[in-house]
Amino acid sequence: MLFDIYNWFWIVGGAQDQVWSSAAMAYVPITDNNYQAWIAAGNIPSNINSEEELREILKRRASDICTQDERVDAAFERNGDADFVRLTFESFFELINRILVLEGNQQITRIQFKTWLKKKL
Repeated sequence: MLFDIYNWFWIVGGAQDQVWSSAAMAYVPITDNNYQAWIAAGNIPSNINSEEELREILKRRASDICTQDERVDAAFERNGDADFVRLTFESFFELINRILVLEGNQQITRIQFKTWLKKKL
């Protein structure tokens, strides 16, 4: 299977009883049904030394997805600036929440994110 940032598993720090799931944005036990099905499909989890290293990989990969996905370009061509703004907002909102969870923090709501963005302008 090709690497899919939204559906991948990592063994963090050599853990033997749990893996990090990008789909769940949390640790799951190795007995987790989704993990077992993923393994049965021939996938192999990535080994990584620490949560900090995993955080950096997810940040870099998320940036690549936002800039290189051909579906994004096609959406802009069809629907114009309004959809670009909506897609950008939703993409960054999702990324911020994934990072917050990875760092052990609580997710924020769309209203909280919108308020934070307005303060930055």
